[in-house]
Amino acid sequence: MQINFTNVVDLPLLLGYGANSGIYLVARTPAAGKDPFFQTSTTRAVVFCALTTFASFANLSVSSHPGLASMGQLLTIGLALILCCDLIVLPALLADPSKRRGR
Repeated sequence: MQINFTNVVDLPLLLGYGANSGIYLVARTPAAGKDPFFQTSTTRAVVFCALTTFASFANLSVSSHPGLASMGQLLTIGLALILCCDLIVLPALLADPSKRRGR
C-alpha cells in the first residue's frame, strides 16, 4: 500500500482509537475484581464498538474513489490489529506475574 495524503490522515485516527479502547480496558481491570478479562461488560462494549467501526471502514474500502478506498483499507487493517492487541497483548501485560508462576 502506498502512502498518500489520505493515509497520513488515518494514522492519528488509528492512534486515537487504539488509545481510547486501551484506556477503557485498563481502567476497568482493577474494578473487575475476580472476573476474567473477557467477561466484563467493558470488554464486550469495546469489541462491539470496534466491529461496528470495522464495518464502516470496510464499506469505505469498496469505494470507487482511489483515495477513499485506500483510506478504508488502511483503517480496516489497522482496526483489526488494534482489536487483536487489545484482546491478546493487553491482558497479557495486565496479568499478575506472581499468578503465572503458581505463587
